[in-house]
Amino acid sequence: MKMRWVLTFKSDGRSKARFVVLGYQSPNLVASQANSPTLSKFGKMLILSIVANTAWLLESADVPSAFLQSLQDMEKEDLVVYAPAELAAAYGADGTQGSTVLGLPRAFHGLCSECRAPKSWCDTVTATLNKSGWSQLQFDRCFFILLNEEKQLRGVAGFHVDDFLLGGRKGDKVFELAKAELLAAFECGKWEQRNFEFAGANLTQKEEIRIDSAMSQQIKAQAGILLSETPVATVDALLHVDKLVRDVKRNSEQTLIFHPFNRDWRDLITVTWADTAQNNRPNMGRTVGILTCLVSKEILDGKAVYMNIVSWKSSKAPREVLGSSGSDVQAVTIGG
Repeated sequence: MKMRWVLTFKSDGRSKARFVVLGYQSPNLVASQANSPTLSKFGKMLILSIVANTAWLLESADVPSAFLQSLQDMEKEDLVVYAPAELAAAYGADGTQGSTVLGLPRAFHGLCSECRAPKSWCDTVTATLNKSGWSQLQFDRCFFILLNEEKQLRGVAGFHVDDFLLGGRKGDKVFELAKAELLAAFECGKWEQRNFEFAGANLTQKEEIRIDSAMSQQIKAQAGILLSETPVATVDALLHVDKLVRDVKRNSEQTLIFHPFNRDWRDLITVTWADTAQNNRPNMGRTVGILTCLVSKEILDGKAVYMNIVSWKSSKAPREVLGSSGSDVQAVTIGG
């Protein structure tokens, strides 16, 4: 298999270059399964809500060359690559040509073998966290909680490929020990607190937690409707796309806030609002909208309260039904 450079740029202007394998050239590509979970949007929002409510410290860590730190041995795969001149020189070649052959004993970016790199790395992280006392949740395989002997929550953690998101009380023995074991298990790069980028979003922790440039929940409905018009698009549709782009740029500094309720979890509830827009898509299609928030119980008494958004959805109704009542039932069912 051949290799190539991939150059990416961070939001703060920093650049990162890495070698990747052209995995589609793998001899066992047909038998491969490359799927691997990542932290869900709901999982990330729930972690931020928990950290904000408990006033824990929000932290993040990046693991450079993560796939090379996975535990799975690939020697039996007998996979080789043609190393670029720069990599060949690092292994003793003269570096004048890119035909040096190297073996792949570990998972690597771009690889699509049976020992697939993302899945191997996910299994390694899961095994490491379980060994350190973290418990994996069923609804999100990348979401972990840490309990003490009294079954009290002492920390939360999630990982999105090679980025970790952690929350716990600073100085708590259970949490500090588990975090130290995680640091010892992997060669981590930056370990940042309170202000950092995670999975493409800038997170800032003060008294509350903010996600900068949090526009996706507002534009998702409009973007979905415009996508459904693609097969029958007109100039008017292009004008709407241009207007949407201008709106996104104009509101690019908008933030999503996670409020510190400072309440016991038994005093908090989740509330979901669901509704349907009728005939606002081509061919009389309908749009389902759902919003789920974490709030205090006072909302049940009609009081105005702060809300932490943990999930939202806006999409075409999955089935055609007769009347608005049937569409509303679909929305409520999906939201529940």
